Amino acid sequence: MRVTDRQAGKLLMEYQKSGEVGMAALKAGMHRGTAGKYTARGLLPSQGRVDRDWLTRLNPFERVTEEPWGRNREPWGHTFSAFSFVGG
Repeated sequence: MRVTDRQAGKLLMEYQKSGEVGMAALKAGMHRGTAGKYTARGLLPSQGRVDRDWLTRLNPFERVTEEPWGRNREPWGHTFSAFSFVGG
């Protein structure tokens, strides 16, 4: 579960009052270790998050250049509709 800005704000406020990370963490509703991370940084979660611009894995479809049957989606080469059989 992610820590919200509201939780981190409550944590920092309680930490300034008491000076104890454990008690501030309990009041903010998070684990003491997580609270220690946010009190050491002094930033809200939204301020510390960085958008990534790298790929996590290679694109498996990178070498595919066309659809399996060309531009048509039907393997027999043309598309039928319900009206093509009626009177046609």
